[in-house]
Amino acid sequence: MVKTAVSAGIFNRDWHKWRGATLRVTLRDEPPFIARLDDVRQGKGGHYAVLSELDTRGHPLRVREEPWPPEGGVVRVVRAP
Repeated sequence: MVKTAVSAGIFNRDWHKWRGATLRVTLRDEPPFIARLDDVRQGKGGHYAVLSELDTRGHPLRVREEPWPPEGGVVRVVRAP
């Protein structure tokens, strides 16, 4: 029997405990950005996150939907809710 790693933190089924967290997101072929985790939803291709991209003062610039967890990306929690 082979055990697989279980996603932890903001990527597991308890993601809602992280709603409102400020994240530093680095995706493939894009500069890093700061975002707030607003929601995680189930879609046809899997889960995706609704993120509010923030400016340097923490004000929302735009809403993004990204695969969750992002493939080939890095997500770090800057501030927990």
